[in-house]
Amino acid sequence: MGITACSRVLDIGSGGGSTLLAAVRRIGPTDEAIGIDTDETRVVHVRDEAKRCGLKANGSRG
Repeated sequence: MGITACSRVLDIGSGGGSTLLAAVRRIGPTDEAIGIDTDETRVVHVRDEAKRCGLKANGSRG
C-alpha cells in the first residue's frame, strides 16, 4: 500500500474495514480516511473498531 503521512484515503466498498483501518494507521492522526459501504451494519462496525483502536476514520453509507 503506497499510503504515507499527509494522505487522504477514500475506500469505496469498505466492508469490514480492514483496508481502511490499515490506511488510517499509516496516514496518522491529522489526515483523513473515509470508508463508504452500502451496509449500515458494516459502517457502524468500522466506526466502532476505529474508535476502539484510538483511530480517526469516517464511515458513510452510500
